[in-house]
Amino acid sequence: MQTRYSLSNDRTVLGITVLAFFIPSLFYFGILLPFRQSMSAVEITAGSIAVFSLLFVLSAWGLAKDRVHLDIGRKKVFLAILLSIGGWAIYAGLQLAFSMDSLSNIGLTLGKLAAWPRVLGWVCTWLFTGFAEELLFRGYFLAKIKHILGQMGNKRPMMIAAVLANAIFALWHIPNRAYQVITGQLSLGMAILSLAVVFVMAAGFTYLYVRSQNILLVGMVHGLVDLPIVGDQNYASALILIVIGLFEVLLLIDKRRQKVKSTQLSSISI
Repeated sequence: MQTRYSLSNDRTVLGITVLAFFIPSLFYFGILLPFRQSMSAVEITAGSIAVFSLLFVLSAWGLAKDRVHLDIGRKKVFLAILLSIGGWAIYAGLQLAFSMDSLSNIGLTLGKLAAWPRVLGWVCTWLFTGFAEELLFRGYFLAKIKHILGQMGNKRPMMIAAVLANAIFALWHIPNRAYQVITGQLSLGMAILSLAVVFVMAAGFTYLYVRSQNILLVGMVHGLVDLPIVGDQNYASALILIVIGLFEVLLLIDKRRQKVKSTQLSSISI
């Protein structure tokens, strides 16, 4: 007789979920909100690094405990770099072509910043934000929720797991949006709208991950969306669609190549 799954008995996923939500809440409301006036940009960046470093720890804990294997081979590393750079180049070209930005404005903006804060900001965004979030939400939560639904006998575990993982990802951003509302950076309406946008973007990340099974690719694209360098960041979500399109084209080319190869082998054997 198959034992029915009980979430209350799964201490790992419960612990990771609680800590994943507690850590940013502590940072924004226990540290940043009361001390924001006296904290320097470097100290705030260091706090953000600490938060995302702990996400790496939570991801490693969950992946190891539940024996979730993420395939990271040379081919996938190469594909991640190729598609990320290619997608960003297309995005940047579109930004420049439609006068959303210009090379002179980009140079002026970058020239106003000292080298080390700029590099630090890029590293934090691309490495910690992109990879840490994708490793936890797409790498661990998506696989874990799918496994749970499978044990519960659900007939469409991946579809429902994707929706739930995307929802968890959007809800995880509530402390950040609440902090922005409290400090006057966002209105309540805009904060709610931004959470809906985060959910939609998460759907794009999830689709790319499910199709490619390449967590490095999704992490790199996520980092580029958060900090695209070129143009208005409001348009950066288009990067997800561009990279998805590039991946699907490569997949189609590979399928046709395999079909031609199979046909050739069949004719030789005959």
